[in-house]
Amino acid sequence: MQERQILIFLNFLQEISPKKINQIWQAFEDKLEILRNTQKLKELNLKEKVIDKIKNKKIRDKFKKELDLAYKKGIKIITILDKEYPQILREIYDPPPVLYIKGKFDPCSLNLAIVGTRRASFYGLSQSEYFAYELALRGVVIISGLARGIDTYAHKGALKAKSPTYAVLGSGLDNIYPPENRNLAQQIVEKGALISEFPLETPPFKKNFPQRNRIISGLSFGVFVIEAGRKSGALITADFALEQGREVFALPNQITNTQSQGVLNLIKEGAKLVTSPFDILEELPLDFKRKVVKENKEKIELTENEERILKVLESPLYFDEILSSTRLEPKVLNTTLLELKLKDLIEFLPGGKYARKKGF
Repeated sequence: MQERQILIFLNFLQEISPKKINQIWQAFEDKLEILRNTQKLKELNLKEKVIDKIKNKKIRDKFKKELDLAYKKGIKIITILDKEYPQILREIYDPPPVLYIKGKFDPCSLNLAIVGTRRASFYGLSQSEYFAYELALRGVVIISGLARGIDTYAHKGALKAKSPTYAVLGSGLDNIYPPENRNLAQQIVEKGALISEFPLETPPFKKNFPQRNRIISGLSFGVFVIEAGRKSGALITADFALEQGREVFALPNQITNTQSQGVLNLIKEGAKLVTSPFDILEELPLDFKRKVVKENKEKIELTENEERILKVLESPLYFDEILSSTRLEPKVLNTTLLELKLKDLIEFLPGGKYARKKGF
């Protein structure tokens, strides 16, 4: 085996944790010795049955079949040794040594994780789709876990915007879970990618999901939580985000909704309260914001309502003054002002006035 194949092989043996794989890798200067130096493996406190698996010919034959299957199904396997491995993920405390990827994956894309409960309300589902759609339209890649509920609608929102989205699975890529999302998974592959650190046929074991959550947050600049109970797995992702130095965003909900308690606690603890896509967009890394603004200015297309608003903003005005001058519905005006702000055509001034930016 080549060096990177040895790393993939260790990951194939699921009894060895990512942390332990890294320990083994660092302990051997000659990586081929990993496959034959039993004594040194014992010194690393590997269990006898695991050492036996490393040296077992039948296990190695199964591993070769794994590589063949991945090739036949168009699944790429990248390791932490490879240039294609995303740098943002490489820098977390416990990065996965191996990633299985099916579809189109850009290791340099700017990703936002949208996560939440599987037992979401209509409000939660609709907001997940809405925010994912609006953010994806502006170049943010939505990443989630393909789970029922909030995750599913986050992916759907990104696809509705005809944008890529990444789904990180808690099972192998040849064992899509939940099964009712197989069609969605195929749609994701066509625009974005499915990602897993687990061997292809790995079942969706319960213990896999907290482990995969560190990848969801690790690949993202921030995590946006929409509806989560006190013990929701989405809160584990938020915890990982904090440990990894990522932003944490939270959407408020009714205080009587049991599926909002985890989110409300996040807000109490300092997560950024979000009421519009702009609340997230304003926290984007500066270089990305400049790119989005530049692209918007190069291809600005104004709606009739946007033109009406810009026309009355000869001087700074309050919301009510714009409302009176344009005669738009308050909800329509609010949405259109947000669109103009995202296009960098207007600004919000201290005191609550809106002003057209110079040059527009």
